[in-house]
Amino acid sequence: MNLSRTVSLAACLVLCASSLGQSVAAVEPAAARTAVKAGDAAPDFSVVNAKGQAIKLSDFKGKVLILDISATWCGPCQAAMPNNDRVYKKYSDQGVAFLGVTADDTREAYDGWMKKNDGKYAFTMAFDPAGKENWKTSVFNTGYGVSGFPTMYVIGRDGKIQELISGGGAGEDYRLEYALARAGVKVDLKSIPPEPAKDPNAPKSIPAMTKTMAMPAGAAKAAQPAASKPAEAASPADALLGKAPPAIKVAKWVKGEPFKEFEKGKVYVVDFWATWCGPCKAAIPHLTKLAQANKGKVEVIGISIMEKQKDTSDTAYMETVEKFVTKMDDRMDYRVAMDTPDKQMYTTWFKPSGTGGIPTAWIIDQKGQVAWIGIGSPETVERIVGEVLAGTFDIKKEKELQRAAEEEARKRSEADIAKAKAQGKNGNDVFAKFPGYKEAMDRGDQAAALESLNAAFKADPTLETSAAYQWKFMILMQRGKPDEVNQYVRELLAKYPTNEDIMGFASACIVSTDDEPRFDKQLAFETAKKAADLAKPDSRWAQYTKWRLGWAYYHTGNREKAIETMQSALDGVKKLKDKFDFNDLDSQCEDALKVFNKPAK
Repeated sequence: MNLSRTVSLAACLVLCASSLGQSVAAVEPAAARTAVKAGDAAPDFSVVNAKGQAIKLSDFKGKVLILDISATWCGPCQAAMPNNDRVYKKYSDQGVAFLGVTADDTREAYDGWMKKNDGKYAFTMAFDPAGKENWKTSVFNTGYGVSGFPTMYVIGRDGKIQELISGGGAGEDYRLEYALARAGVKVDLKSIPPEPAKDPNAPKSIPAMTKTMAMPAGAAKAAQPAASKPAEAASPADALLGKAPPAIKVAKWVKGEPFKEFEKGKVYVVDFWATWCGPCKAAIPHLTKLAQANKGKVEVIGISIMEKQKDTSDTAYMETVEKFVTKMDDRMDYRVAMDTPDKQMYTTWFKPSGTGGIPTAWIIDQKGQVAWIGIGSPETVERIVGEVLAGTFDIKKEKELQRAAEEEARKRSEADIAKAKAQGKNGNDVFAKFPGYKEAMDRGDQAAALESLNAAFKADPTLETSAAYQWKFMILMQRGKPDEVNQYVRELLAKYPTNEDIMGFASACIVSTDDEPRFDKQLAFETAKKAADLAKPDSRWAQYTKWRLGWAYYHTGNREKAIETMQSALDGVKKLKDKFDFNDLDSQCEDALKVFNKPAK
């Protein structure tokens, strides 16, 4: 099982997507491949259904076809299935067809999936006969240019590609509906959230387990002991509790009257969000309901932060926020503002809280003091607000609840593991060596899944290097706890410092490629340096490692080395552009150099 290093590294796994807008699993490319684009004729294909009957592109002539390329081993693909089914059922009466194709996978895994999900979904799920062994020659790789799972193609009634949509995940995803509307399908766009602007730097990529180079011989034996886990330390948010919050300084109030001050006797929820953030948008109706149900007692204030800007003089984001809020109308029924171009709310509120991700909520009690800060589910926020209103909220008890929840997760994991072992697993099942993991993930129980992964790694340390470390990363990133991510990178750095894939993946996760570091910047530098040192100089991968290392130098204050390293990456891209596809890495290097060459403040 090997990890392809074709991850979308432009924004790979920054924690403000614990938010995790959409996720995509990386796959290995063929030596020669073409990627279709909008307007191209969709390449013909022939796949088979569960009965072995052929399904071809021509079978859908005259229909709008949603072609979903996925795999049974791809967590984001599986999480997106309910939304795909929702869309298909809603628009099938307008001649919309939905064909899912299991690709880069085994027939056994496909058959097992079909048996397990019999009758669960209305759309058709087929199998790519090329399978896992011949993925490099599959039409979906060579003709369609699939570079990550899931990838969906909207094919028009004329047989031409209308749009490509990459990534997926749990919850309702309305991108398909906007694409269908542009393909001529009648869609009530007013009834769904606004379509987010396409932002190449928005977090969107979560690579999953697939094919990568094997761990170097003897690496497991040479592994150093894992770094010991430190005792639980106070979080940055702890230092803010019981104190008055900072002043609210925004660029503009988009909805509601300008805020003046926190009134005594009222509870406030200050919610930090962004127009590109999926979980933020999912929380908006809940916040509206919370405000409406407690009118006069609870006030919700939404502050848009981390919107895309070229620099502090760029105010185009303001129009994006205004359009979003206007389109949300009564579904976003509370006071809303946007951060200043120089990020005052980010600097004085969000960054000191230490959460590292959005949506982050601050709850201010009736005394005008900070009662709680965190990335919580809408249910958690509602519960805490209720306790603050009743005067029963206790931060110590809240932490005890968190610890109790972790203990319950451990017990659920133990039960999952026992059940999986009792049932037995097919040796070809990719999850066979990780009992309990899939069971927990299937029900959306990330805490138990994490416990099951840790148990598998403890039983057989070599399993971690089989690319399952990526699964652990995915869960840790989504939990929204930067310290946990930092700690795991330290462990990997100690155990596998010569593993090129692990060092590359870890650095892709924690090196920030914008102005603000989100993880331990010294740790990010050390990991990026390891990855860059391990990469072959004239490889495609080496230019990406230098790009990240340049940013790591920048964040640790070494501008001279940052410029030198980034220029080396740019030179490498120009030198090798006829040999490798670098996407827009050249422009990303150029943008970074502009930042690095600005006079220090």
